[in-house]
Amino acid sequence: MLVTVATYNQIYLADLAKARLLDHDIPCVIQDQNMVGMNLFYSNAVGGIKLQVSELHAREAYNILNGFDEKEAGVSIFPECPICKSDDVLPKRYNSVILVLSFVLFGAQTLFSTADSRYRCNSCGNIWNMAGDDE
Repeated sequence: MLVTVATYNQIYLADLAKARLLDHDIPCVIQDQNMVGMNLFYSNAVGGIKLQVSELHAREAYNILNGFDEKEAGVSIFPECPICKSDDVLPKRYNSVILVLSFVLFGAQTLFSTADSRYRCNSCGNIWNMAGDDE
């Protein structure tokens, strides 16, 4: 299964990030590049240009794109799962369709209250937010 590790509004930024991952031998694909290339205004409608990698490489790709070396720093930028204590955790992205519908139905405040503070454990499937509320 593919996981989105980054989204971009400009095609060249997505291509640069893809080249960076390929340089580290991480296979990746770019989704919605042609759709946004036809008209830049489509970028918001489709949720941007998505850079996707396999679940096996997601953590490493996320760290490379954010310029963070966990081994060098000796710490992880992701919390451990509160259920199984695994460190195989990635940020949980919201579905862009749900975000658009919530924006239309409930206004802008809902869109800004859905910050990326949710995480998903790849070991047990638990999803929680940083406030500590399990779902």
